[in-house]
Amino acid sequence: KSLPLITQVTGKLLDILNEINTVSPEITNRILSKGESSSSNQAYACYSADDVVNAISQIQNTIGGNSTLHLDSTAFNKRLQNTLDSLGQGVKSLSKNDSQRLDVYGKFFETLFNDFEFSAEIKTYLEKIHLPLLSLPLQGNDFLDADRHPVRAILNQLAILEPAVKGNKVIKNINIKNALNTLIDRIAQEAGVNPAIFTEVEQELDGIAKQVIKSADLKVKRIIETYEGQQKLEIAKRSVQQEINELIAGRPVPAVIPLLLESGWRQLLVIAELNKEKHPGE
Repeated sequence: KSLPLITQVTGKLLDILNEINTVSPEITNRILSKGESSSSNQAYACYSADDVVNAISQIQNTIGGNSTLHLDSTAFNKRLQNTLDSLGQGVKSLSKNDSQRLDVYGKFFETLFNDFEFSAEIKTYLEKIHLPLLSLPLQGNDFLDADRHPVRAILNQLAILEPAVKGNKVIKNINIKNALNTLIDRIAQEAGVNPAIFTEVEQELDGIAKQVIKSADLKVKRIIETYEGQQKLEIAKRSVQQEINELIAGRPVPAVIPLLLESGWRQLLVIAELNKEKHPGE
């Protein structure tokens, strides 16, 4: 059984974490370029977490079809810094904690977009919720650190539902793709104002995923039953033919017997053979 999506991606982050410096080189370079002291004891002004979250929200509203910002965390960080600079708050940089969180979660999403082959539909969903999710750890909501978190479940559920979305499946009058379109749009629109949105969407996706899995299980069961029925039919046909061969082998047979067998008697004998399993005492 394959590992859940989040488990696979998080495993790849172990190496990434070892690559992250205690102080981001981007912060250091930015301070030096602005003529600040290079002393490690020199304090520097930092953007607040709210500033960074608001800047990410601005990018979300203007990103359009720029997929580079989803695929390349370095390109996104540059865009974020430019957006923060436009706030007109003077010479500031990201705090060490915010920079580290953006590094970790940026690499997480970079891995998600680059190392997994998603359908166009699922990729679009991930692009829509990428930046709202990236804002969460800056607000103290580290979904990678929590064993159980609705965001982790949502990402795994999207992977589970991918075949149903690609196939445009309808289960119990629910079009899976349309339902996911609505839920993903809710995350993109409400993430900044509705803290419960992730729990609400996770619960709805869980219900949909269970219906999809149940439907798939029923299909597999029907396929197995059909296959087993075909096997039983072939066995019954061979058994009837063997009995016929044994009865008429080497004996003169009236011409009417083969005609009767071909006209339907053989099928009746096969049905009788199949009924032996259902009613062995008869």
